[in-house]
Amino acid sequence: MAERENEFRRCYWVRLEDGMDCFIPNCWGGVSGPDACTCEVEGSRLDRLQCALDAASSEVERLRAKLARQHDWHEGNYHRAMRLHREVVALRAAQEVRHA
Repeated sequence: MAERENEFRRCYWVRLEDGMDCFIPNCWGGVSGPDACTCEVEGSRLDRLQCALDAASSEVERLRAKLARQHDWHEGNYHRAMRLHREVVALRAAQEVRHA
């Protein structure tokens, strides 16, 4: 029973039967909502979610930068290929003129 009492000395979340999460405040800050909780529960659900959000955001930024680099590389290759194609066409035309 003492273990159960310690569990409820801080704000906490419960999952209801319908699957919804419900915040149960146990401090004055928590009465205003989970963001205002003053229990300072290390590794609380909100902290974990914020860490996950930060990690996901940095991964998205990393992938965007990688995509931009790949786009630039492919665009550069495309322009080089077009330039080489024009040169090949010009060389073929010059060769045909010489052999004609």
